[in-house]
Amino acid sequence: MLTQVILVLMEYINLKPRFYSSEVIASALASYLSGLSSWRTSLPHSTLLYYLRRLSWIKYVVPISGFYAVDETKIMVIKGQYYYVWIVRDVKTGAIPFFMVTSLRSGVH
Repeated sequence: MLTQVILVLMEYINLKPRFYSSEVIASALASYLSGLSSWRTSLPHSTLLYYLRRLSWIKYVVPISGFYAVDETKIMVIKGQYYYVWIVRDVKTGAIPFFMVTSLRSGVH
């Protein structure tokens, strides 16, 4: 899911990589942002940091009206672990200003 968000952001700022495909860059950035060591990504360090800096300055404007609906979905991943995807959606515009993934179903998260 994080890879897809990165691909959307790359398309939003019209970022077209020269030497690597957008999917490879998005996958490497998602792995790096998820806590994987930068040595384990498929990109050189300089390339990874270049695209990380390019995407860190995006100001993505989401039209919101102030009327929200919150939805949570329980998903099962490998070996029976469950995670919850929380999505906040604007009722009038349909925009998604916030989402998160948690391992527990609790109001604290």
